[in-house]
Amino acid sequence: MHGHAGNRCPSRGILPDSDHLGSGTVEGVHRPRLGRGLVRGQGSKPADPAALPTVDARYAQLQPLSTREGLLPILSHGTTRGGWVWERLPLADNLPGLTPLTQEGGLDHYTPLTLRGRSIEHGPGAAEQVLKWGSRLAGGLRALHEAGLVHRDVKPTNILFVHGEPCLGDYGLVGKPGSASDFSGTEGFQPLEGTNDQPADLFALGRTLYEAWTAMDRLEFPSLPPAILSAPDWNSRGRHLNALLLRACHALPSRRFHSAAELIGALEEALAGRPALSRRKWLVAAGGAAAVVAVGGAALLSRPSRLPRLVWKRLRKQGFNVEGWLGHAGTADWIRRRLYSVSVDVHGCTFESVDLDRFAIQIAQIKNGPRVDPSTILHPETRWLWAIEGGHGEVVALEPESLETKRLGGGPTTERHYYAKTYWNPITRRVGIFGGYGNLAARNDRCEFDEKAGKWVEVEPDRAGDGPCRRGVALPLIPDPTGRRIFLIGGGGSPSGKQGDRVPGWRGFDGQFHKLDDIWELDLEKPAWRQLLPLGQFRLGRLRAAVYHPRLNGLVLFEGMEPEDVQPGPARAFLFRPGEDKRPMDLAAEGDISILATACAWTMEPHTDDILFFASDGIFRVTVRER
Repeated sequence: MHGHAGNRCPSRGILPDSDHLGSGTVEGVHRPRLGRGLVRGQGSKPADPAALPTVDARYAQLQPLSTREGLLPILSHGTTRGGWVWERLPLADNLPGLTPLTQEGGLDHYTPLTLRGRSIEHGPGAAEQVLKWGSRLAGGLRALHEAGLVHRDVKPTNILFVHGEPCLGDYGLVGKPGSASDFSGTEGFQPLEGTNDQPADLFALGRTLYEAWTAMDRLEFPSLPPAILSAPDWNSRGRHLNALLLRACHALPSRRFHSAAELIGALEEALAGRPALSRRKWLVAAGGAAAVVAVGGAALLSRPSRLPRLVWKRLRKQGFNVEGWLGHAGTADWIRRRLYSVSVDVHGCTFESVDLDRFAIQIAQIKNGPRVDPSTILHPETRWLWAIEGGHGEVVALEPESLETKRLGGGPTTERHYYAKTYWNPITRRVGIFGGYGNLAARNDRCEFDEKAGKWVEVEPDRAGDGPCRRGVALPLIPDPTGRRIFLIGGGGSPSGKQGDRVPGWRGFDGQFHKLDDIWELDLEKPAWRQLLPLGQFRLGRLRAAVYHPRLNGLVLFEGMEPEDVQPGPARAFLFRPGEDKRPMDLAAEGDISILATACAWTMEPHTDDILFFASDGIFRVTVRER
C-alpha cells in the first residue's frame, strides 16, 4: 500500500485478496462530514467474491485491535454491491500551513500529517521525543503480533498524527507471518533476508525511528550527523537511543529484538536514562570482537626522535558545528580564499562558503542544486564547484560567486555511489568518482565524467580480487602534489560488499560492514592500485582527517576522540611516507591541541603548508616544525 488514512480523495476503498488486505476504489461514496473520518484505500479491481468472507473475517479481527494505542482506529468497514471492500478511518491532523478544515475549502486541500511530513516541516525529533513515539508505535505492533498478525509495511509515510500522537495505519498488507504477499516491503525498511515476520516489523520501526531522529535517509543507517553527537541530550538519551537502533536494525536476525515487548522494555529503559550499551560497546558486541583496539598499537606507532613535531594554535574558540557540512580540501578555493560546502536535507539544497581568513560563513539556498547528498569537488579548470548526486549520478555545477547552476548530465540514476568520493584526473582532465554504496551493497568501481557527452565512463568495474575491497569512503581521496597519485584511506566495507558479511580476523564489524583503516595508492598514469598499509594499524573509528604534506613527502593522519571516551584527550597525529615507512609513526605535538571529536572540514594552505582544522571544539592552525 502506498496510500494512507485521510487521503485527499475520500472515495477510496480496500481490495481484498486471499491472503492480505489489499486495495481498491469505491465509487459513489459521499464526502464525509468533518470529524467522521474518510473512506479510503486504493487499487483498480474489485475483490474476488470467494475471498470476501476471508477478508471480512480479517477485518473483524483487526477492527477491535486498531483501537489500541499506537494504531489508527478502523471506525467501520464493509463491502459494496460491486464487490469493493472499504474502511472508514478518523481524520489525521492536517499538514501545518494549510487551510483549516473548519473553513471553506479546507477539506479540498486537506493533507494528512505523516511522520515523514512532520520531519520535513519541523526537522529531526529530539531523542526523548523519538523514544516516546517509538514506545507508542511498538505498543501498536505488540497488539498486532499478539493477535498473530504482522503489518509488513512500517515506514514514516504510514504513520499519521491524530491529535498530536503518532498512529500506525495503512493496513493493506496486514497478514499472517510468513504468508505470501504481492509486495515485498519498502527498500531500506525491510531486512536483508526479506522476511515478513514479527522481527521484520521491529526492524522497520527501528529504521523509521532512525529517520525521525536524524532526518537522514534510512539507507544511510547507521551514520549519525554531527548535530546528534553534539546535542545536549546525547549522554542522557541519544546514546541509549543509538544503541537501541543498532540492535533493532542489526544485519544478523539473531542479534535483533525478537518481540515488541522486548523492544518496548528497551525504549522505556532509554527513556528513564538507565545505563545502556554505548555505540562503541554495542559495535564490539555486535561484531563479537574485543579487538576494536589495535593490538600492539604502542609498538607499531612508535616515534623516532628525529621526526618533526606539530604545533597547534587555536584561532577560534567557538566550535565549528555546521550541520551537514560537506566541505573538504577538494572544495578549498585558495584563489578566492574560501572553503565551500554543498549539502542537501529535508529543506532543500544549501551552499555554504567560509572565508579562510576571517572565518565568516555565508549561506544561500540553491533552487536548482543537487537533490540527494552529493560528493563535491572544485573543478580546477573552470573554478566551478561540482556536486555529484549520490545514487542518481547527476552532475550539478555551481558558480560560487553568482550561484548560477548547470546540470551537466550523468543521470538520471545509477543506484550507486552514496558515500563515494571524487578526484581530479590531470591526465584525462576529468572528474572521477570511486566506491560508495548502492542497492544495499558497497562498491569499488571507478568512473570518470565525460563532460562533452554528459555521461559517466566506467574506468574500473565493480570487482573482487585485485585492488581495494568494496567500500564506502570515509575520508576524501587525497592527491599528491602532482595530482597523478591518489590516496585512499579506510572507509567501511568488505570483500563481498554485501551488508552483514563477516570476514574472519577482521576487526570493527558494526553489523553492516567492517570499519577499515588500510591505505591504498592509485597511480593514474598506469593506472594501477597498490596497497601501502594493511588493516590493523589504527584505532578503529578514530581516523578524522588526512593530508599529503609536500615537505614531509608523506601522509599526515589524525585520530580524534570517540563520543564514549570518559575523559577528552588530545588528537594524535601520524606520519606515513609511501615507499619509505613500513608503519605510521607517532608525531609529537604541542600547543592548544584539538580533541577532534568531529572534524567538519580541513585543508592545507598551499603557501605555508599549514593545516587548517574546522572542528567541533574550535578552528585550529597546525604548523609542521622540523627538529
